[in-house]
Amino acid sequence: MSAEVADKDYDGTRAIDPASVTVHFGNLANGDSIPSTHYFIGGEFGNASAGQDKLVEINIVLFPESLSYYNYNLTDNPASATASINRSNLLVIPDDGQSKGYRESDPVLTFTTRPEGRESTLSGSLDREAGEDMGSYKFNLGTLSNDNYDNITLDTRNDTVQFAVTKYDPKIIWPDYAELYEGQSLSEAVLADHLSDKSGKFVFERATVVPIATSAYTLLFIPVDTAFCNAKEAVVKVNVIKAGLKTLDISDGTLTPAFNPGILKYTVTVPAYAATLTITATADAATKVDGGGQTTIALKGDTTVFIKATLKNGKAKETIYTIAISGGKQPEGTEQIVVGSLKVYPSVTTGIVNIESATGNVPEVKVYDLTGKQRLIKRTNLIDLSAYPQGMYFLQAEGKAIKVVKR
Repeated sequence: MSAEVADKDYDGTRAIDPASVTVHFGNLANGDSIPSTHYFIGGEFGNASAGQDKLVEINIVLFPESLSYYNYNLTDNPASATASINRSNLLVIPDDGQSKGYRESDPVLTFTTRPEGRESTLSGSLDREAGEDMGSYKFNLGTLSNDNYDNITLDTRNDTVQFAVTKYDPKIIWPDYAELYEGQSLSEAVLADHLSDKSGKFVFERATVVPIATSAYTLLFIPVDTAFCNAKEAVVKVNVIKAGLKTLDISDGTLTPAFNPGILKYTVTVPAYAATLTITATADAATKVDGGGQTTIALKGDTTVFIKATLKNGKAKETIYTIAISGGKQPEGTEQIVVGSLKVYPSVTTGIVNIESATGNVPEVKVYDLTGKQRLIKRTNLIDLSAYPQGMYFLQAEGKAIKVVKR
């Protein structure tokens, strides 16, 4: 068996193209032939350098079914041949869009080649025209070389594909948040830790805005040297610090809605027997509550209480909580209840309740609390509730039930 190998152009590898190999089989019977589909060709040049009449080692592998079919043995495998690796031309194509910021170091310049995939066959590096001012600079071959190429040339697109020196992009560590007091504008916000590698200032885009609640705003970095350095921006959360309460409690009744530092208006309905209501407000150490935080008011019908919270440093505007109170003490002795032949007065009392019957008889009176427990049974025109707890009671007499309130 012998083989012939066609020459190839330099590509930086030792590989051969199997299609470039012609195989000659000896000692075949008259009329026999072995088609190329019945064997596999492998092999390579001794080295990858360009040169004439270079040794090539060839390996031929016949498929088993071919050997048994033709009843042949392959005796001279591998085979040797000679072929040339010819010097070729290479086109270097700089990648588009390469640039750097003003006064930054040049990056490693990148490129592709034609024929494709030959970048690794070159030593040295691509370069560009000298210059550090902002603008465009043409590429040049720099130190790119390989003696196996006749010519290494730069792509003619070099006039349009150029290296750019642009404004510098500052390296910035943006603040995680900013803080201000309610009533202050964004220009007064205090930024959390932040840093830039270029001189400049951090300002909010809408500096005159006065936020009413925590939200996000655009923060700008404006460099001192705007001619050579880019401005940058990022979105930063701004926390609004308000004067507010931590808790709000009342001694009687129910606060509606349930207390929340962000809710400023409340209502309270207190029992009719209540003569006073104590309101207790607490705040954090930085906040002052008018009156020290506790107020007791006498209940004489519907009224409104205002609780003012201010920051001790005076930087935030005051926050006013409003509590509208209804119910409470009714004027004693001004309300009587008539049911059938019975007249009961006063219906709201601190102690004495009068019970009169139109029949002139002294009625038998039973007293029950709200749990249904009987507290008293007595034939009388006067009941003294002064020793009983405050609350609502039911008087039963002559088959009638009457509600009274002990305060």
